[in-house]
Amino acid sequence: MRQGALFGAVWGTVAHLLTGGQRDFTSVSGLEAATYNVVVDESHYADARRILGSAHLAADVTKPPSA
Repeated sequence: MRQGALFGAVWGTVAHLLTGGQRDFTSVSGLEAATYNVVVDESHYADARRILGSAHLAADVTKPPSA
């Protein structure tokens, strides 16, 4: 157990020194989708389009082919 802890400490120190302390990732404070897909039964299509349209989100709304 001590050998593993010692190895981890040495490895971490070496990695920190080799990278100059710089991290190789970027943190983000949130995630936001660029697009959304809304799936509704055909019987609710008109209502969904009306609701999305009132929120100015219906620019690319298309009716799917009926199955």
